[in-house]
Amino acid sequence: MQHDITQLVASQISSGKMQKALEMMTSYIENNPATDNHYTILAIIYQRLSNIEKQIESAKIALNKNPKNIKANFLLADGLTRQSKFIDALKAYQKGMGFAVKTTPQSSNLRQDMHYVQTLIPELMSKIEQEVRGELSRENLDSQSDRFSESLDIMFGHKKPYMQEPKQFYFPGLAQKPIFDTSEFSFIEHLRTDFDSIKTEALSILKDPTHFSPYLESRDDVSNNEHIEMLDNPNWSAFYLIKDGVKIEDNIRKCPKTMAALSHAPLCDIQTRSPSILFSWLKPGAHIPPHTGMLNTRLICHFPIIIPKSCSIRVGNVTHNWVAGETFIFDDTIEHEAWNKSTEDRLVLIFDIWRPDITQAEINAVRKLIEIGV
Repeated sequence: MQHDITQLVASQISSGKMQKALEMMTSYIENNPATDNHYTILAIIYQRLSNIEKQIESAKIALNKNPKNIKANFLLADGLTRQSKFIDALKAYQKGMGFAVKTTPQSSNLRQDMHYVQTLIPELMSKIEQEVRGELSRENLDSQSDRFSESLDIMFGHKKPYMQEPKQFYFPGLAQKPIFDTSEFSFIEHLRTDFDSIKTEALSILKDPTHFSPYLESRDDVSNNEHIEMLDNPNWSAFYLIKDGVKIEDNIRKCPKTMAALSHAPLCDIQTRSPSILFSWLKPGAHIPPHTGMLNTRLICHFPIIIPKSCSIRVGNVTHNWVAGETFIFDDTIEHEAWNKSTEDRLVLIFDIWRPDITQAEINAVRKLIEIGV
């Protein structure tokens, strides 16, 4: 009889005889043990009759009997959407889709429902976002914190979360913080005070382009597959004062004021590895592709010297426009990239320092570990 009643009611529904279908199904439910499928069909009838409250009520009864009923979850979500209860509707749609993905429904109607839900969810998310941002704005809570604003952008799919991804060594427990406040570092003032002297030395070097070499150079002992477009490319060039912890004395002699200013910085000193101190030359139109650094125990400092308009760097979700003479400090193990979209050269002094949130004992241990050559 169960099979017969569902077929009979389905026939009435397909013929558009909703009232007759309703009478048949309610009569059956009142006089027989009803399953979740019966209440699902009842919810479909109420949906066609635009009786939203009864649609939701029937779908909930079906789900009480069988929480994995995919169609009942969709019907509940549809009713909640019509009541503008978008957050609850999204949860019901996602629950139904979760069961659907696991079971791979054979019914063509259910597969069509799944496709419809997939196209509907982005629209629903947009409505939820408008509702959430509206509620926060009314209480002036939406702009109180840049971090909170970013969390909303991540929640609603406008941005993605970026984490430390060091290529060589990961030190746990350090804040996932892309940009650092320069007020935390006392050495910055020495750079700011000596900006004119440092710029004079940099411009003197820049007069002879042969002083510079491509930042990424081919090496037999290193894979050359990454960022192949920038490999041996003079559009991104460097003049090193110290390279991988090794002093380049001829270059240092050309920049005494620069080295004196940097003597106050907590340079990341690791034998044959760090620091690297260089003037980075990015030519017009050049783009440094997204990449991550080697160690999350250090930070990268940019001291901008020549900055035309349309020059910027992205670290995680933060895009920063360099300002000449204003130091920018970031964690390079978080994905970053840079552009020079201008028609002029960009020149930045780059060096690396120890993070302020690791102890001296930890620095000593990390230094020794890297020097061992692991």
